[in-house]
Amino acid sequence: MGNTSYPDGRRFHARSEEWVFEQLIPVDTLADPSCEYNDNDSFEFGVEIRLPKYDDKGEKLILTEDLGDNLIQWKIPSLAALDANKENFSEMKEIGGHDWKLSVHPKGDGKVRRHQCFSMFLGLANTDSLPAGRKVYVEYKLRIKNKRGDRDHEKEGHEWLSEKVTKMGFSDFIEVGHIYDDSKGWLFNNGMDVEGEIKIISSCGDLR
Repeated sequence: MGNTSYPDGRRFHARSEEWVFEQLIPVDTLADPSCEYNDNDSFEFGVEIRLPKYDDKGEKLILTEDLGDNLIQWKIPSLAALDANKENFSEMKEIGGHDWKLSVHPKGDGKVRRHQCFSMFLGLANTDSLPAGRKVYVEYKLRIKNKRGDRDHEKEGHEWLSEKVTKMGFSDFIEVGHIYDDSKGWLFNNGMDVEGEIKIISSCGDLR
C-alpha cells in the first residue's frame, strides 16, 4: 500500500515504543471500490523494517528515577529585595551527579508579556559534569509553595540539556498580579518559597 517512509530512520526506546502515522491514507479513498488497494473490501497491510549496521560501538541511555534527595528548596526572604530586571539565583545543590540552581525573574525574562509574568527556571550551575559533546535528559517540576495551605502552583516539563542549553523552565510560570494578591497565599511578609524537583535524569553507559 504505497510507500511511506522515514529516510533518516526512527529510534525506539523505553519512552518511545511505537511510531504512528496519524493518517496513512484517507478512509474515503479505501472505501472507493475503484481504489487500487481495495480488493472486494479486503486490504493488505505490511511494514518493512531496516536496521542500521551495528559496529559493536555505542552507548546506552540510562534513566534514573531514584535520585534520593531530589528537591531544591529556596526560601526567598523578600521578593522585593531581588533585582526585578535580572535573573536571580538560589544556592547550588548536587543531584544525580550534577550541580543545579533555581533562578527567577520577578517581572519576567522578557520573552512573554514583560512585567506581567513571573519567570522561573532550573538549570545546571556548570557544565563540567556533562559528558563531552553529550546531552542529558531531565524530567522536572517547578513549584511555588502556598502559604495558606492551599494547593501549590506547579508546572512540569522535560528537556535535553547540553553545553548550549543549560536551563529549563517557564517564562510565564505565574502572573505577577496573582503573586501580589494577598488572597492567593503566595507571599508572607513579602517572602516566597519556591522549589525545583528533578524526577528523572539520564546518564550514559557502555553498550554491551
